[in-house]
Amino acid sequence: QYELGVGAEFSLTPQSGLFANFDATRKAYPEKSSSSKEYTTRLGAYSFFSSGTYLNAILLHRRSLYDAASFVSDNRRRRDNQYIMIAAVGFPQWNLKGMYPEFRFRRSISHSNTAHYRYRQNEWLLNFKYRF
Repeated sequence: QYELGVGAEFSLTPQSGLFANFDATRKAYPEKSSSSKEYTTRLGAYSFFSSGTYLNAILLHRRSLYDAASFVSDNRRRRDNQYIMIAAVGFPQWNLKGMYPEFRFRRSISHSNTAHYRYRQNEWLLNFKYRF
């Protein structure tokens, strides 16, 4: 696997900012139908509040282009477009024995020219993060 990426961040205030990233990935396997080129773009924003609460949001678009056709992709070269949206809010001030809660929502949408790789999914997560 070979990967190249570039990113930038812009601080709006000392507690908030915007960021953008672009990655290009080449995955090479002996089986050509498993080898691919991937291009990923991420845009996001974050903010920290005086109470200790933080808010993060990110939008991701990934395009995958496979090198060869296979029986899984109906004898066509597989092409995927994936969109992921994530929003998270954390409460470090609600610290209990080094752990605090984070609520996260994730929406994933995958478009593919192959039916096996098309899906839409929503996730609601309650995470407990540990500070050490």
